[in-house]
Amino acid sequence: MFKSVIILAFAFACQFANGSVIPNEGVIPGLSQEQMQQFGGICITTLSLMVKKTANELQLSETFNKTEGDKKRSIAAQNFEKIGGRYFYIEKENKLNWFAAVKACQTLGGQLAVIENQEEMNAIYEKQSVGKYWLDLNDLVIEGDFVSWTTGLRASFLNWRSDQPDNFGQKERCVTMFGPLMYDDNCEIENYFVCEA
Repeated sequence: MFKSVIILAFAFACQFANGSVIPNEGVIPGLSQEQMQQFGGICITTLSLMVKKTANELQLSETFNKTEGDKKRSIAAQNFEKIGGRYFYIEKENKLNWFAAVKACQTLGGQLAVIENQEEMNAIYEKQSVGKYWLDLNDLVIEGDFVSWTTGLRASFLNWRSDQPDNFGQKERCVTMFGPLMYDDNCEIENYFVCEA
């Protein structure tokens, strides 16, 4: 966006220098109309080079983004397994706090999981070891309003244990699943985690 503004400003300056915008000689003191037209030719050549350079940078950026996307999909394919209709990674060995789990899922080419329904939750639960698992949901912004960290959208599916969420000690703002139920938990505690691709 910034480069586009610079190019447009430069194009206007070139028009000005070329005499297209100049109503008569003497608008720029010390330069004749002929000198202004010579400057305009240099200006147009420079503008052409700027546009080509910007186009090449955009093409490189698109190629890089496609390559990065392909790399992430490749990493995800190696680590994620199909459970129900979607792909998940269930970490069973290393425990991390919620924030580190967010980063770990991104490194794997995914995000912390947002469970869509009870059937999906049961299928994931069957693949887990004993313990709590971080999910993508939290109420860090507004107490009691559980949203996806990745999308910012409200949770479409919540299956709380009967006494949850309780925000015990005013410190439980991130969501775990323990068995086929959800709990709010302290984001700093280390748990296993579930990622989705």
